[in-house]
Amino acid sequence: PQYCADPTGHADLMTEYLVLPQTNLYRLPEAVSLMAGSLIEPLMMAMHTVEKARLGIGSSVLLIGCGAMGQIILKLARTHPVGKIVVVEPVASKREAALRFGADVVLDPSAGNMLAEALLLTEGRGFDAALSGCAAA
Repeated sequence: PQYCADPTGHADLMTEYLVLPQTNLYRLPEAVSLMAGSLIEPLMMAMHTVEKARLGIGSSVLLIGCGAMGQIILKLARTHPVGKIVVVEPVASKREAALRFGADVVLDPSAGNMLAEALLLTEGRGFDAALSGCAAA
């Protein structure tokens, strides 16, 4: 099959090959491994997400989704002087990871009324920041 059907640089997810303008590319220094280099963009996106939230002292934080991006966002949010971090995640293994990465409370969205849970956890105030752990958000 031909994966690079659109040489304009636009493609859907899971595209094996993609043609991009040279101005969109950056050569990694030899001292930076391909593995480390591949994490730069997700880390920067997570840093931007947390920075944009302007987390203050004691802020209550809701994180929706705790896959790879959500875990990075969670670790970064935990470096701020926030109060409670609540994660909503449907996948059991990712809920377990969220607890290991610093979540105070982890909720399964299929297990109950999320609005009622949120109000209970924040004493009726709601969250100061709601962040998405989804890569496309």
